[in-house]
Amino acid sequence: MPTGSLKSVENSSFDFRAEQHIGQALSDTSSADLVEGGFDHNFVLDHGNEEGLPAAYLYDPRS
Repeated sequence: MPTGSLKSVENSSFDFRAEQHIGQALSDTSSADLVEGGFDHNFVLDHGNEEGLPAAYLYDPRS
């Protein structure tokens, strides 16, 4: 249940501030922190997005 508290992602597998492979992040994450084998978490962005910049890019080399 969401509580509204914010936790730092620094030095964790939830730190997507720099490009990384999601598959590797999943491998590095404790199964207790995953939902049905994947990420099902809310992420809070602190850049304001005033300029309409994308929040994320997803890429799959097979697509």
